[in-house]
Amino acid sequence: MSISRYDVVRIAAIWSLAVCTAAACAQTSTEAPSPNKETPPQEAPSLASPFLPPPVDLKSLPKNLVLDQKDFWTAPLHFSHKQWEWTAPSLLLGGLLIKADNTIEKHVPTSKSTVSHAATASNAGLAALTAAGAGLFVLGHVQSDDQKRETGILAGEAALGALADTEIFKYAAGRERPFTGSGTGRFFVSGDSFPSTHSSVSWAIASVIAHEYPGWLTQLLAYGTAGGVSASRWAGQKHFASDVIIGAALGWYMGRQVYRAHSHYSDADMARYGTFYKAEESEEVQALNRTRFMGSSYVPLDSWVYPALERLAALGYSPNRSAFVPGPVWNVRAFLPKPPTVSPTLRLPLRCSNSIRPFPQNSGTSPN
Repeated sequence: MSISRYDVVRIAAIWSLAVCTAAACAQTSTEAPSPNKETPPQEAPSLASPFLPPPVDLKSLPKNLVLDQKDFWTAPLHFSHKQWEWTAPSLLLGGLLIKADNTIEKHVPTSKSTVSHAATASNAGLAALTAAGAGLFVLGHVQSDDQKRETGILAGEAALGALADTEIFKYAAGRERPFTGSGTGRFFVSGDSFPSTHSSVSWAIASVIAHEYPGWLTQLLAYGTAGGVSASRWAGQKHFASDVIIGAALGWYMGRQVYRAHSHYSDADMARYGTFYKAEESEEVQALNRTRFMGSSYVPLDSWVYPALERLAALGYSPNRSAFVPGPVWNVRAFLPKPPTVSPTLRLPLRCSNSIRPFPQNSGTSPN
């Protein structure tokens, strides 16, 4: 039995579909922490750790592209048992989605203006994501920000990888585009509909940006733009629904793999993005923290506190004066020096400084 070129391509397409969908579906289940398992305490990230990989640069881009393709095509050889359990259901789901394309296609807009606007929107969305990646790269160079520079490089790397894989799959599948040929989306007829290049490239860029900056607003903007691109390709009658969905899975998976393989920032650091952590403190700092919120035990003897407490006690607001101040300190005013007395004749203090000399009250001359 001879095997034609299309048979080989068909096997490759099914193989790639298993890689993308199984890995995407098993992502959450394989990494979700068990509720019964104790989570180790978080430690402060050490930026000076000698185990961190060197920053990503353009010189390593060609080598990384080759490694990305190698990891992608050999991924099933390294699947875990949990991921293999998801392979068959994922393939079944993909097959049902392709089978339902003709039914879904009946709901696609047919207005010429809507189709034209949708096609324009898909191009604009892809351009926006590409500009975002390039802008982060340039901004990282200007601000000397390694993470922004890395995000731009990895976004371009993921986009190139997704583009290469999508073109291979298009040649392998040879699917007709909507409303062309028989209009049923037949495979292996020299078409280029499956999967969508716009969808895969946009989702690859969005995946890198969302993994580098996992805040909810960043993910909403990145994935929302990529999802808009995919929806516009379907509404613009450029692809079937399965083309854009499987293309999105391919792009997201490629972006995630590129981030995990080459990012300078670990997943543990990214999981703490936007949160606070408690750093390790020395014994001296811990002892200081224990008394940080304690009031001072020193009150000057001439402070206004003592008369205020006496006033409160006299008004009856304090049932027990010792509840505020201990007895010996409460009577501390008794030990304060008394104010000087005034002579009824001279009306001057008895004790005077050297600069003031008393003189008789009836004297008509002033002192020299």
